Amino acid sequence: MTACNNSSRQEKNNDNASVNPLLHESTLPYTTPDFSKIKNEDYRPAILEGIQLKKEAISKIANNPAASTFENTLVALEKSGESLDRALAPFYALTGAYTNDTLQQLQEEIAPLLSDVHDFIYLNDSLFHRIQSLYDKQNELNLDKESLKLLDNYYTDFKIAGAALSTESKEQLKKMNARLATLTAQFNKTLLAANNSGAVVFKDKQALSGLTDAELAARKNKDGDGWKIPLQNTTQQPLLASMTNRNSRKELFMAAWNRGDGGENDTKAIITEIATLRAQKARILGFENYAQWSLQKTMAKTPENVFKMFDGLVPAATGKAQIESDTIQQMIKKSGEDFRLEPYDWNLYAEKVRKEKYDLDENEIKPYFLLKTVLEKGVFYATTQLYGITFKRRTDIPVYHPDVLVYELFEEDGSPLGLFYGDYFARPSKRGGAWMSNLVEQSRLFNKKPVIYNVCNYPKPAGNEPALLTYDEVSTLFHEFGHALHGFFANQEYPSLSGTNVARDFVEFPSQ
Repeated sequence: MTACNNSSRQEKNNDNASVNPLLHESTLPYTTPDFSKIKNEDYRPAILEGIQLKKEAISKIANNPAASTFENTLVALEKSGESLDRALAPFYALTGAYTNDTLQQLQEEIAPLLSDVHDFIYLNDSLFHRIQSLYDKQNELNLDKESLKLLDNYYTDFKIAGAALSTESKEQLKKMNARLATLTAQFNKTLLAANNSGAVVFKDKQALSGLTDAELAARKNKDGDGWKIPLQNTTQQPLLASMTNRNSRKELFMAAWNRGDGGENDTKAIITEIATLRAQKARILGFENYAQWSLQKTMAKTPENVFKMFDGLVPAATGKAQIESDTIQQMIKKSGEDFRLEPYDWNLYAEKVRKEKYDLDENEIKPYFLLKTVLEKGVFYATTQLYGITFKRRTDIPVYHPDVLVYELFEEDGSPLGLFYGDYFARPSKRGGAWMSNLVEQSRLFNKKPVIYNVCNYPKPAGNEPALLTYDEVSTLFHEFGHALHGFFANQEYPSLSGTNVARDFVEFPSQ
């Protein structure tokens, strides 16, 4: 809203500011971004404008001559970044799920600028003193529990970020943070390129024996010459459970294993510099290592607690794995083959064990797991039964890619709850894995209801073939919608406390 009241500067930054949809609040339902109007070239001026407005607002709060109050400091901080958030939310959605060269270049350009905004806030002496004065007299402020939590969060975040450091240490930290932001953007770009270039092409159909006709059709090269197997985010690749040609399994596994090791998409140098800078940053902040510093706002708290948990898990997990390994090795021998079990053999022969022991064949289950059926008659049905939430498909909401589905959610009494976007198929422009995030954050402060998206990486079937999921992929669909429900059931005053803005390791609990 602030951006709309600074039209003179908008015109200076962008001659077409009046037609840049990111510089104004969307008129679509729930103020969701209008992807039919947003162009690549809109992001840069909108983000730079948002950064400028954010810094101006922060300076005004920090330098306010009036005594610090909850309203003129913390509530003002919550209100300070609306225009920047409006530009970054769709930008991050695209850079994660549907990126391109222009967006990747911009992502690398703005990474240190956004780091600078963060440091402009959290390494600001005047601002920290205002927050500390409130924190020190919090018992006198008569705040409700959520407001007290907001105060505690800000004070803790400032301390963790280095607000109490000397001026010299802060300057060192700013340089490190900017470089780390750039390196992270470079790593993400390099990893995506490594995933795409690591795809394995097989020219001989026999090399892919074990795959169904539908699986082969979905991976047929566009020029008709061979079959291209793109890499999933994981080390093990889903098709390894079906491929009966051992050499082909090894080739696919090693492509996944070595995707960022060597060649033009080698990530080792980036990772090494990130690790080095993190260690230096931790020491500046008074910690022995980066793990100690980074765990402060988690449930685990310390590296010792993490290791204690793993020390309890490892013996049982490795013991169970050894039993499974021995069973699989016996299955290899029973199949008339004589080789030592390797990682790329595991999934195929584990399937054979399941078939023999339990008469269970994953491929026979898949026809029951049609993607849209699982979503609407599985995930949504369960949500309706558990919470009374209902769903309505919306085809009038513009999306960033044709494969994205949109649904509106309603409370049990029929009142609107929010919008949900589902983006499920893998593509070369999408990073690996599965995740949930917000296009619009819920908050009563801004009178906003949530707009949430889930992203997955299921193989897209060829033509009109049905999209059939594995059991693991079904679990992922439910899991990610668990994160979405965490966001949809948010009912906070302040956006920085809303939904999944909780301890980093606790966020996985509702999704389970």
